[in-house]
Amino acid sequence: MPELFIPHGEYFRLYSRTTDLACQIREEQRLGLEPIGNGGECVVVAEIANPEKVFAVAVRGLSPADAKLQYYLQKMMNTLFPHNFPAFHASFSGIPARDWPEGPLAGTIRERVYEGDITGITYFFSDVERECKAMGIPIHLLDNYSFNFINGEDGGQYYVDNLGLLAGSLRELSPDNPNWRLPRIMRFMERKNYSEQDMLTVASSYGRAVVLTNQ
Repeated sequence: MPELFIPHGEYFRLYSRTTDLACQIREEQRLGLEPIGNGGECVVVAEIANPEKVFAVAVRGLSPADAKLQYYLQKMMNTLFPHNFPAFHASFSGIPARDWPEGPLAGTIRERVYEGDITGITYFFSDVERECKAMGIPIHLLDNYSFNFINGEDGGQYYVDNLGLLAGSLRELSPDNPNWRLPRIMRFMERKNYSEQDMLTVASSYGRAVVLTNQ
């Protein structure tokens, strides 16, 4: 992060230009892509030859600052709750698609979550909500529509929408005390025996998210 180019940019640009389903399917087959989903905010595909990563491209685009903010918020929450927030490998904005230099693309490359059954869930998102409330992370601001969650086959209950809605709360931090949530987050991690590296990752990601939000 950031990426120099987004793979399969030509497919995403085709998708944004046409609603011809047959044309989209032909392009998916030509490029060896598996469609994962699409909605009002992004289009998601995986490579059939390398299915563990998915490419999610934002329909409306992202500013460079917003792309970075999403990456650091996701990194923080994935480190805190690895079975509830998928890992991001990269976030990008304003990157010309390979072979399509006329305009930028924006989105993320992330860990794929394979869907399982609700009966196998051991990491419930309700536990995340309880812990976040105690730490002062306003998780209640996220869109809690059912289609934003996937019950993973690994026992995790994943939130798969972006975390941009958390950014608004960071803008409300006092300039005199910009890290008022961080001590509570660190105490939670100490109590749960997170590694020193994980604690450094969360502190760094949180700090960068605060800076980006208040620029």
